[in-house]
Amino acid sequence: LFEVMDLAVASPATVSRLGVMYMSPDDLGWRAPTLSWLNSDALPPTTPQAAKDRILENFDLFTNKALKFVRRNCSEPVKSLNNDL
Repeated sequence: LFEVMDLAVASPATVSRLGVMYMSPDDLGWRAPTLSWLNSDALPPTTPQAAKDRILENFDLFTNKALKFVRRNCSEPVKSLNNDL
C-alpha cells in the first residue's frame, strides 16, 4: 500500500511497477477538483446547469485573485497548498 506522500518521493520505476500515475496537487490546480465537485452528487440533482455555470464563473473570477492575496498577505501556522484552502 502506498500513500500519496510516499509516491511524492517514489522512484519512477516504483511508480511504473505499481501502474500508478502520480500528479502533485500543484500540477493539478484548483480547477479540476472544482469541476469534479460540480459534476458530482454533492449538489442537489435539481440544480440547474445555469447555476452550475454561474458557480464556475465565480470560481474562475475570484479564486486566483484570492489565492494570490492569501499567499502575499497572510501567514499560516501550518503551510498549505492552494487546493487545501
